[in-house]
Amino acid sequence: MAHTVESLSKLLKRTPDQVISILADAGIEGKTAEANISVDERKILMSSLSKRSGTKSTISVSRKTPKSHTTETLTGGVKIQVKKKREVPNVVIDSSADEAILKAQDALEVGRLADQKDQDHDAKRQDMTRLQKIKDEELITQKNQQELVTAKQEEKKATESPVPDKAKATKKQPKRLRKGLGVQSKRKELHVAHHNPNRKLKKKERTQISQKVQDEQAQHGFHMPVEPITHEVLIPETIKISELALKMTTKAGEVLKVMMSMGVMAT
Repeated sequence: MAHTVESLSKLLKRTPDQVISILADAGIEGKTAEANISVDERKILMSSLSKRSGTKSTISVSRKTPKSHTTETLTGGVKIQVKKKREVPNVVIDSSADEAILKAQDALEVGRLADQKDQDHDAKRQDMTRLQKIKDEELITQKNQQELVTAKQEEKKATESPVPDKAKATKKQPKRLRKGLGVQSKRKELHVAHHNPNRKLKKKERTQISQKVQDEQAQHGFHMPVEPITHEVLIPETIKISELALKMTTKAGEVLKVMMSMGVMAT
């Protein structure tokens, strides 16, 4: 709690001019009635007031007075001497400390404790604010990192090529071919290195194979392939041997031979 010269003068039951004069005697000059008094200045003021009140204390000491001794002489030559007790001097210390100073000291102490409590409260509030700020910054950092990871994952998914669903492709195959060729038989390999493209085709084969396939076989007749030729054929639910041979660019007899060797009865 901040005090001014005027508020302290009311606590000390003195005028503001008297308080200013006491401060000036203690080396603190330039104060006015509205000027604030710091904690150190209050201590100096109270110390000066305590010294001033101490000089007003009076000490009264009782003076020692000699006491007479009475001597009586009785008949017969016997002397009787009576001694009285000597009085012990009483020392009286009259302390006239200003009661207003004591009250002012109590009020200043209460104000000091209130100031200390406010300072502790402010320090605690600042610590809580600082900790909350650190916590908010950590949450923002974690959120930004999570968003960055999510963005990278989405970008990676977008760049990857879609993988065909093998289960759906298997369902489209005929049951008879699935049983004979297997679940994953999407690609068929036929070795046609030993056939003679120059021999004459039978009438039935000519009706089943287009002229385009015959020309292609005649064109490549003199070039014997050294590696197996792989054809990718999409097989529907039902298909004829001739159509399958046409899609595989080979003879129907070759396709029939391979299927029969695999245990599939077909004509």
